[in-house]
Amino acid sequence: SQTVISSVFKKDMNTLLEHCCEPGSTSVKDDDIRKLIFGDYGSATGAKVYSEIQDLDTLQETVTGYLEEYNQMSKTPMTFVPFRYAIEHVSKVARVLLQPNGHALLAGIGGSGRSS
Repeated sequence: SQTVISSVFKKDMNTLLEHCCEPGSTSVKDDDIRKLIFGDYGSATGAKVYSEIQDLDTLQETVTGYLEEYNQMSKTPMTFVPFRYAIEHVSKVARVLLQPNGHALLAGIGGSGRSS
C-alpha cells in the first residue's frame, strides 16, 4: 500500500499522513489511519463539502445533534451513544449511501446489536 500511495500521490505515506500520527512518531500506524474520517457533515458553516474531518470532538457533537433531531421527529427514539468506533462506521455507511445507487449490507457478530 505504501508503494501505491507513493506512486499515485508522489509523496511518502508517512509524509502524506503525518497530521494523523501521534506527536513524536515518525511512521503511520493502523490506529493512526483509523483517524481518517471523511464526510460532508463536518463543516461548521453548514456547507455540504465532502472533505477530511480532523476535529473528532466537533464531529461527535454534530452526530449527537443529528441524533437529537432524529429523536425529536421519530415516534421511536434511539438511545445511542456516539463513541469513536460507532462514528467511524456511521461515516462509512454515509459515504456509501451518498453514492448513486449506494447500497450496503451490514453484518454484525451474533448476539450483538438490536434484538426484537
